[in-house]
Amino acid sequence: ILLGCALTALSANAVAAADKTGRSYVGVGYTMLTVSPEGGPDLDLGALGVRGGYFFNKYFSVEGRLAFGVADDSISETVDVGSGPETATLTLDLDYSLGVYAVGHIPLTEQFKLYGLAGFTKHEVTLGASIPSLGSDSESFDDSDFSFGVGAEFDMTNNWSLGVEYVSYFTDGDLDGLKYDTDGIGITVNYIFD
Repeated sequence: ILLGCALTALSANAVAAADKTGRSYVGVGYTMLTVSPEGGPDLDLGALGVRGGYFFNKYFSVEGRLAFGVADDSISETVDVGSGPETATLTLDLDYSLGVYAVGHIPLTEQFKLYGLAGFTKHEVTLGASIPSLGSDSESFDDSDFSFGVGAEFDMTNNWSLGVEYVSYFTDGDLDGLKYDTDGIGITVNYIFD
């Protein structure tokens, strides 16, 4: 979907970026998330999301985002359950992520800009555990935290833009006593309404 949108936009004549004051935008993107639990190995998740925002002027916008997990990750470890060693598997899956952010834009050229964002993110994840002789179980947890990040955006036309970003979504998050950090690297295609 992202590639098709980008190719469609690039096929049009690129134009100088206009002042986006008073314009709204929507976008779709993919984010590679890294969850780093305290004292444990990293888990890599994938999320597909949508966003919508409004430019108050060419330097400032407000944006809302909603994402759903499309790729989970798991870790395995050998444990002794009394009858002998077995492989225990722990799986982490993102149910949803919801955020609201203030975005500051720094135009470097007519078509290229840097931006920084800050706001709050809430998410729900499902933690599953399974041991062959004992079966499996899962539980969902939600958490929220202050988030911040930086990115770069290229205006391919007056209406289409392509962006990449790095965001620290959670710092010292807490899932039932387990501390963790969550960072994400994302790519998005945006449509700016006239």
